[in-house]
Amino acid sequence: MKLNREIGLAGGIALVVGGVIGMGAFVLIPLICSKAGGAAWLSISVAMVLSLVSVFPLIQLASAIPVAGAGFEYGRRLISTRVGVLLSWWSIIGGAAGLALVAYGLVESFATYLPAWANLHLVALALILLFYLVYLSGVKILAVLQIVLSVQMLLAIFLYAFPVMAEYGGNATFTLPQNSNFLMAIILSFNICLGLQIIIELGEEMQSPEKNIPLSLVIGSGIILFLYLIIMVAYSGIVGADKLESRPDLVLTAGTLLPGWAILFIRMGIISAALTSFNGAAIAIPREIFGLARAGIMPAAYAKINDKGNPQYAISLFFAITCLIFLAGYGLEKAGILGELFDKDIIEFYGFVTIMGIMLLTLGISIAAWRLPKVLPESYAKSYIRFSPRWLQFFVIVSIATSLFLLILVSTKWLIPAIYIIVTATVLLAFKKHFKTAEL
Repeated sequence: MKLNREIGLAGGIALVVGGVIGMGAFVLIPLICSKAGGAAWLSISVAMVLSLVSVFPLIQLASAIPVAGAGFEYGRRLISTRVGVLLSWWSIIGGAAGLALVAYGLVESFATYLPAWANLHLVALALILLFYLVYLSGVKILAVLQIVLSVQMLLAIFLYAFPVMAEYGGNATFTLPQNSNFLMAIILSFNICLGLQIIIELGEEMQSPEKNIPLSLVIGSGIILFLYLIIMVAYSGIVGADKLESRPDLVLTAGTLLPGWAILFIRMGIISAALTSFNGAAIAIPREIFGLARAGIMPAAYAKINDKGNPQYAISLFFAITCLIFLAGYGLEKAGILGELFDKDIIEFYGFVTIMGIMLLTLGISIAAWRLPKVLPESYAKSYIRFSPRWLQFFVIVSIATSLFLLILVSTKWLIPAIYIIVTATVLLAFKKHFKTAEL
């Protein structure tokens, strides 16, 4: 039940950049601009800055206690077993919804190339199952694949952003919020900033994790902020403020400016972006299931490592949960429930589910970071990166405030908190015996 340390600094940075950017660069930025208009720059900037500050408690924990299944382990060691299990399952549900979002977003981006009779939901489900077969390969292969895909994705972003900015950047508008849709833009902007938490799940698979995990987070976050800014300026400039609400396809906006081969390469970048998101989540999130099984809370089979260094059964369960969430979204859309809450945009639904799961995880981890110097003083003292108690408390307060702000906004759509209330109740009931044992 021991994982191999096969991921270096380059792989860690690629996981952070690819895991955060993913489809957001190509799918969600146009959606954010349609909601916020000329204030899109503000919604993205606020979300990115707060996300960067909020990641510092994660850096402190990862530097002090690099471990697989970080949500569970940090919660268990620094708060309680019950909290650790809840953090783990909240992250699993949020991560699975994120995969559903990526799959549907990718299929929707290529909808014009599909036959008219094709059902986008079924195609996306088939895509999830296809990726599952890929992710049964070893973690080292997946880390290398993440680097290759991230490089291609970055080149595609540069190929779009720089020529468009050079020609139309002067048309980009920067205004203050004009209507209530800006709150929706804020939520969506945080969605494209999610994923920084993924790297902490790989504490037992990173080389020199106490050093490389913090460096991956800091370097990766800087790259992400730069990329989002240039994409936003390019897109808003070429579309024009008066047409942002119509949400034209990002790639097609450059159709008259770039040659055909460049458009094709950018389209390939969308595929790479989707794969990096899938790759990061598929590598990291199943480690929560692995951690639960290793602690004896879930069946031991989920902690079994195959000859390729992967917790195969944990990965299988995670993809099964992803499929269930995807089918649930499809059913809710058919029932007309999503139409009332999200204007029939199922991507927003998956995005909201993702945000709530990750923010609940971040909230718990932030509290764990606050308790670190007192509960585990030796680990804190030996951290490769060690913030002073006052600075750590400041970062934790910002992280908690940001998480609560997002949770309140997301909860305005009653369906989202209802889902997590059901998940929480189910988890507490299912693992009731384990909690009693841990308290003895």
